[in-house]
Amino acid sequence: GDVTWSTGTQVSLTREPEGPWEVVWAPSVVHADLGPGDHLVTERLAPERAAITGAGGAALVEERDVVVIGIQPSRVTDLDALTAEIASLVDIDAAALAERVQAASPDAFVEVITLRREDYLPIRDQVRPLPGTVFREERLPLSPNRAFARALLGTSGPVTAEIIEASGGRYQAGDVAGLSGLQAEYDERLAGVNGVQVSIVRADPTPEGGTASTTTTATTEPGASTTVAPLEPSGPVVVFTQEPVAGQPVATTIDPVVQQAADDALADVDLPSALVVVRPSTGEVLAVANGPGNDGGDLALTGRYPPGSSFKVVTSIAALRKNPALLEQRHACTRLPDGRVGAMIKGQRRPIRDDIMDRSPHGNIAMPQALIVSCNAYFSQLGTYDIGPQDLFDTASLFGITMARPNTPQELGLYIHQAAYGQAEVVVTPFQMARVAATVANKGEMPYGRWVLDESNPRTEEPRRMLSEDLADHIGKAMRGVVTQGTGRAANVAGLEMHGKTGTAEIVKKPSHAWFIGYEGKTAFAVIIENGQYGGRAAAPVAAEVMSAYRSIQRPQESQNAQHPR
Repeated sequence: GDVTWSTGTQVSLTREPEGPWEVVWAPSVVHADLGPGDHLVTERLAPERAAITGAGGAALVEERDVVVIGIQPSRVTDLDALTAEIASLVDIDAAALAERVQAASPDAFVEVITLRREDYLPIRDQVRPLPGTVFREERLPLSPNRAFARALLGTSGPVTAEIIEASGGRYQAGDVAGLSGLQAEYDERLAGVNGVQVSIVRADPTPEGGTASTTTTATTEPGASTTVAPLEPSGPVVVFTQEPVAGQPVATTIDPVVQQAADDALADVDLPSALVVVRPSTGEVLAVANGPGNDGGDLALTGRYPPGSSFKVVTSIAALRKNPALLEQRHACTRLPDGRVGAMIKGQRRPIRDDIMDRSPHGNIAMPQALIVSCNAYFSQLGTYDIGPQDLFDTASLFGITMARPNTPQELGLYIHQAAYGQAEVVVTPFQMARVAATVANKGEMPYGRWVLDESNPRTEEPRRMLSEDLADHIGKAMRGVVTQGTGRAANVAGLEMHGKTGTAEIVKKPSHAWFIGYEGKTAFAVIIENGQYGGRAAAPVAAEVMSAYRSIQRPQESQNAQHPR
């Protein structure tokens, strides 16, 4: 790196008669302690990689014990049987492993897989006796379990050739670097600064009157010493040391209890899915969960989806920001004169797919009831007649939601008619919709969401007042009605006071996306299940499961704190 080692030296000069002066070369020219045949060795001293912490300073990613399972080719008696057995235990490609073993030198350590120690122990007795297996014990920066906030926190591991090439000399083979998520984004801060040690290795490592040292073989059992080449009795002579500088922790707002509950709730969801939990009063993100069907992608923060009827909360906020009297504005939630489901928009029949009106018409209703029954026709008319494009665009943009802006008046009219109930080309992230729910929970103030507490870039934004407390309470009561009597009854769980809004976002030639956004107590959330079809059936139970798990832990703690106040 940028470490400089300076030494003082003396040289002798000589010359032939009338010739130029020349340096008399000797190893001591480089360093006074270097003798004939000696050489210098530099060793990079790795710093301790810092932890990623969560709420209250709890370590989310820290050094944890792992076991590296490997194969030493010279010990193998039946390669096909060995690789087939290992593949059945750790779910890897047996043929690809066999090819790597065949291509390696006889005494190489061919790495098979690195397992957390708790994952290794259940298969220990099956894999340890296999002829050819060898093992190393190491420590790597890891989260509490494999699924825990994996997409957000990311992973770290041995550097690749591409990382080394792009690092400008910062990394060398064998180093550990952040590979994804916050581990990669804050890699330089977490990793710290490498140190350097320079040593002199003597020309003859053979002890006086003895024989040269030999190299030991690879260990065959965790806990035994790893492969090393013993040095001469005195060892290298250290002549320079630049100590490493340990990495600095990265603090996040993630609450381990909420995060674990969120991960558990999505663990059995095979479809791509995501869940974000926010503390409304501060905007701190308490959980960022991504289901096992996401292939490692962080859909919770970056996935973009049509919101369906969950967007009706945004439309309601836009309407009340423009005119509080629109809370009582009535529009038809019934069939068209020809019997079809839809709405009359500026004299034109607009067919609308609306399961509510398919089952039973509701007549002329006001906004709270329209939210409870999730009437598309009502919000189509509210957006077209009462709000208008600009106010809907402006309100959405405050939540970070970008909406398309059609070019012609005719296209714009059709767009707003559909966008007001979350269709057309409106796309949102689960994080954005969690902030929408948090705004209602926070009595009309929109919090600025954050999940990293970066001292070098402190956030100073104040919450934005979107609605008065009274108007926010009206929306909140309607969201409570969604759960107790409307489309979100699957989230109506004993012991919880859930508020929510379902969403069933239609997409072309595929099942609809299932949404449920809302809040319970001091915690807001958004859940999406790709192609889950119905928000009330698929997404609402997931939110209820998370809040139930969180409450079951939180309430005993609250009771204990009440008995033993600080």
